[in-house]
Amino acid sequence: MTMSRRIPVVICGAGPTGLTLSALLSRAGVQSVLLEKEQDLSDHPQAHFINLRSMEIFRHCLGGLDKSVFAASPPKAQWSDFVVCSSVLGRELARVDNFKNDAVRMGQRVTSVEAARSSSAQGPAVTVADAATGAREVVLCDYLVAADGAHSSVRTACGGGPGGPGQILGQAGLGSMVNIHFTSPDLGDWLKREGRRPGMLYFVYRPEVVCVMVAHDVERGEYACHVPFFPPFERKEMFTPEKALETVRYALGVQAGSAKAPHIQLVTARPWTMGAQVARSYQPVPRVFLAGDAAHQFPPSGGFGMNAGIQDAHNLAWKLAEVVQGRADAALLSTYSSERRPCAASTAAVSVLNLRRSLRVAEALGIDPDAPAALARLLGASPDHPGSSAAWAAGKAAMAVGRRHLRQALSGSTLQVLI
Repeated sequence: MTMSRRIPVVICGAGPTGLTLSALLSRAGVQSVLLEKEQDLSDHPQAHFINLRSMEIFRHCLGGLDKSVFAASPPKAQWSDFVVCSSVLGRELARVDNFKNDAVRMGQRVTSVEAARSSSAQGPAVTVADAATGAREVVLCDYLVAADGAHSSVRTACGGGPGGPGQILGQAGLGSMVNIHFTSPDLGDWLKREGRRPGMLYFVYRPEVVCVMVAHDVERGEYACHVPFFPPFERKEMFTPEKALETVRYALGVQAGSAKAPHIQLVTARPWTMGAQVARSYQPVPRVFLAGDAAHQFPPSGGFGMNAGIQDAHNLAWKLAEVVQGRADAALLSTYSSERRPCAASTAAVSVLNLRRSLRVAEALGIDPDAPAALARLLGASPDHPGSSAAWAAGKAAMAVGRRHLRQALSGSTLQVLI
């Protein structure tokens, strides 16, 4: 194991939050090292919407990055509509118009953190393992920023457990989802062929699948399909590549092998859990800060997650620069948590409100979003627990009844509901 020289700031996690923080610190003249456990960049889509405040940060603080974002963005006409439908190519029920970095070291997994005992003590010691060689190194720093996602190992190591200062509080388990990333270069042509303007979000309701499809880039054929599943009656393992492709075809309203079907290529299918949670403190121990998903998680309704992380980085970067370069007392850093945490708490509340509003469409079609959880509780209280064959059969039968009800509801007129 080797020991590195001391570095002012170590950032754990090279997602949007960590990259933004690294770029901002670099522009402020503060040296940092950005550690990312993955060896390559991920092409699996997650966030897809950058809001006004984040664009302001890109424009004023990152050398006009907003222009590059605009240049890479699809046309506004393809991103202004939310569409509720029986399938993407089927019946439409409703339509709403609505950098330069310091060192980035890929394949570096943080295995342990020895935090400072006080703000006046020396900074954290971060032990890092190289994914390719297994070699270990201790990186010394004045400040450590955890931007390593919802399952942050740094947060866990620095008081993220129950009752700890970094504990995540709020509503966990709001839903179990699978994000199916697929490409279809000709799907956009099919959408236009139907005489419609492509939308940004498609809320699909049909007996075979209920999901939200995100059109990341119609011209390049990049899409993601977010599909809920309901433990214990359904499991993430059921989404094999074949099942994922079948689900996408149902969502599009096409059959495999049909001459009229657009070509579909599966990229990845990954499960995730929806929650609305905020850390008890953004500075759980001296000289360690939480940012992005390590500090907060929101439902995707509203597109706040990545944007909140970018804004965390903006708030923290200039304060770190002032303190590291000796222009401000370290007490300035305590304002990061007091300023950003209330923003996250209010954003979580708005996200949950948006989620509840979006479920009005399902309720108008006679679907009770809380029914699977209620059924699981009911069966869990019975002698035949949810894992038993009898409870499993009862759950599947109840879901089949729900599908028949939805089929009948979809046979009616165009949906009229305030969303």
